[in-house]
Amino acid sequence: MSYIRYKKVGDREYAYEITAYWDKKKQHSKQHSKYLGIVLDKEAGIFQEVKRRKRDLNGKVISNPKRVMAQPFKEREIVSFGSGYLTKKLIDEDDVGKIFADLLPHVKLKTLKSLLSYRLINGSAMYLANDWYEGDISKHLFPGSSMSSQAISNFLKELGSEKLQKDFFRKYLPIATKDSKEGEMPPKIQTINF
Repeated sequence: MSYIRYKKVGDREYAYEITAYWDKKKQHSKQHSKYLGIVLDKEAGIFQEVKRRKRDLNGKVISNPKRVMAQPFKEREIVSFGSGYLTKKLIDEDDVGKIFADLLPHVKLKTLKSLLSYRLINGSAMYLANDWYEGDISKHLFPGSSMSSQAISNFLKELGSEKLQKDFFRKYLPIATKDSKEGEMPPKIQTINF
């Protein structure tokens, strides 16, 4: 995993690429630092590499320094991905996920999957969902999800509509009750007591 560290020395700012790695001998993590150059444009990731002067043993300069423009270095996106993949697989393979895939338009289905992932993984207030979405793999698994606070409110209102609920239960109840015997609570509807 790499990231850029900025150091300000005097009136100049310098950029270094920091790469973390595991030291097997000492059994702990270490960092390797690579000098990128003087920061010219922080947002665009443009640095000016300054080659160091070569000196002899007496400290006398052997050659003149040449200023060379380094290739622009863009920071890569860092996202949390482990739990996002798990929830995607759970939602996609579950009967409920398949029913919603039939009932909702594709864009709304992505929003539903993102919200389910958020609640399963994080469980915080819904107004924080957009911040979570921007830093999670769900942004790539379910692109185009509407995760703003207002969009979530509108989506939940639509999800609670009577027509959608009736359509959902018309499809869900035959699946949930297919393995149950008469007079028994269906296995997929049973409640869990703690």
